[in-house]
Amino acid sequence: MAEKRSLKPQELHIENEQKIISFLLKVDSQEALLIPENHFLNKDLRLVFRSIKELVKNGIKIELDIVLDQIKKTNQNFTYNDLKLIHDFFEDFDNIQVVKERLKQNYFKQIEVKEKIEKLLVIANESSDIDLKDIQKLNLGLSDALIEIQGDENNLLFFSDLVEKYKDVLNKRDAGFKRTFGVHWLDKQIMYIAEPGDMMSIAMRKGEGKTTLALNLANAQINNNIPVIYFSFDMGWVTVMDRWLSLREGFLKEELMQEGRSREQAKKINQSLKSMQDINNFIFYPAATLSLDELDSYLYKAKNEFRKKGVLKGDDEYCILYFDTLDMVEDFSGTDAYAIKAGINKFHNILRKQKCFSVNLLQLNENTVRSKKPKDMEAAKKLRFTKEDIEGGASYSSRSRVVLIGVRPKAMMKSFFPDESELIDLEEDILNLYIDKQNDGNTGKIQPLIFDSFLYRIFAKKE
Repeated sequence: MAEKRSLKPQELHIENEQKIISFLLKVDSQEALLIPENHFLNKDLRLVFRSIKELVKNGIKIELDIVLDQIKKTNQNFTYNDLKLIHDFFEDFDNIQVVKERLKQNYFKQIEVKEKIEKLLVIANESSDIDLKDIQKLNLGLSDALIEIQGDENNLLFFSDLVEKYKDVLNKRDAGFKRTFGVHWLDKQIMYIAEPGDMMSIAMRKGEGKTTLALNLANAQINNNIPVIYFSFDMGWVTVMDRWLSLREGFLKEELMQEGRSREQAKKINQSLKSMQDINNFIFYPAATLSLDELDSYLYKAKNEFRKKGVLKGDDEYCILYFDTLDMVEDFSGTDAYAIKAGINKFHNILRKQKCFSVNLLQLNENTVRSKKPKDMEAAKKLRFTKEDIEGGASYSSRSRVVLIGVRPKAMMKSFFPDESELIDLEEDILNLYIDKQNDGNTGKIQPLIFDSFLYRIFAKKE
């Protein structure tokens, strides 16, 4: 049985932003208020949308000349022809009427729910002496209102619904379908592998290889034809591309950085770049930060791009997301544990709604790391941290099905015993990865991994 899906503004079976703006230019109603501005990534279309929305809020009729006047307050170079081209882009009038009616229903439903919430808040503010029954009533009313405004029909499932959905899971298992991280050394340790709506957090000390580990996992998933979306807040796209070429194609960083390459070297690099251009199941987000509201919109857009390239087909929405690092998402900035927890809950809801799995890169608290300074190099090889040592701590780990903690003893020794660098250079570069938390599964040390810092590759050490 196919899953029912609520109509969302980003999914109005209109394939791109230009169609949505074309639709809004033909509709003189409240529909423009239903779509978040951050849905539009193209700056010109975002400007047109902002102008339409301002006119709608002020009760001004939508006409091209009036919209253009509003646009020109910000951009004098925008012409009538520019706006007319956008207006004429979408001419499926039957479809417009269907969408318009559905949006109207959703809009007035949201107004009704908003009024309900405001009434409940007035009751709370005016009552200086609220008894337990009043509090329970207020709580239930707010809960009902929030569920109603979300409009998700899958929030309530009878056993008949659950059985049908579970039959589909069993059929996939019988057919040998199994999700994968792309690497055997991790798959064999995890009970529920990369399930939609779940998340896994990986914490390491800053500069000890979080990104390298993430890129190795992402590379394995790309090779397994899994759609991957990588949000890189901590490292620029040029640095990431250097690492991709090293990891996938075997180039040393020095080869990529050097001047005056030979014709043969240049040819080899260009051939490698050409082969990477054919990879359609990887999308990279290079900006320095992102809000959770923007994330929701970007995921719709990314999945739409995957569908255009044939990566996602039918009702499939599954992708693996990487956040490098998660604490740089705007909603998690700061140290307020309650704010972080609220952000994590919202983040988890987005994953469930979008049917995606997330790999969250986090940092160990540096003060905690230094407080556990080993007494000698042998002690450094046995050093271990836990989820309580993560910056932000329990807020991140509580929602993660799996928490991995990574330690590179060689990097630790270089940090704590710099005078012994010549001796440390002789040590094998091992990444010790520990499962510190796993819902419904075992914890403990994973098979030791070799960390190749020259080619940014990580692979299991033969036992």
